[in-house]
Amino acid sequence: MPKDIRHLVKDIEDIVIQGKANAAANIQFSLQYRSPYWTGTFNAAWKVQKGRPVDPVKPRKENKGYRSGIRAPERGPIIKTSLSEALYVGNETEYAGFVINRMRSLETAGLTSDQIFGNNSQGNPRGVAPIEFYEDLFAINADTSPIPNSPEWYYYYIATEELTKDIDQGFTAQGLKYVPG
Repeated sequence: MPKDIRHLVKDIEDIVIQGKANAAANIQFSLQYRSPYWTGTFNAAWKVQKGRPVDPVKPRKENKGYRSGIRAPERGPIIKTSLSEALYVGNETEYAGFVINRMRSLETAGLTSDQIFGNNSQGNPRGVAPIEFYEDLFAINADTSPIPNSPEWYYYYIATEELTKDIDQGFTAQGLKYVPG
């Protein structure tokens, strides 16, 4: 039996709210999957939060000189808001700006790759290149792991169809599909 048209606005609102929540969860999952991992701190720190941006305050786990984390993305909870309340997807680690090449590393500023990574017996590069930004790791052929394996991995995700796909999937799951006209 068809529903009364009086419920149309509320039904559409519910669909859009659920689509927004699904899209945010998809984005979080994709960023976990694509982001670099070493100890697993950064990779697992992507979060969906309502009302305000995610604060980057979580410290890094102890680095043992080798990759100890695993790329194991997990779907976060679906967080619903109102139509007017913002949902934010961000990374809680205090060095998140470093990993997307937007801030200098406070840990490594002025240090050399030799001081940071140790010697070749650990399978790490040696050299005197200063490590200030994440992209500096690529210049010395360090063991990096984002998808794609580029210092611009984050910008690739947000500037290509990859982000749009995650948003589309969130709304398509609710039965909405954008058809360009």
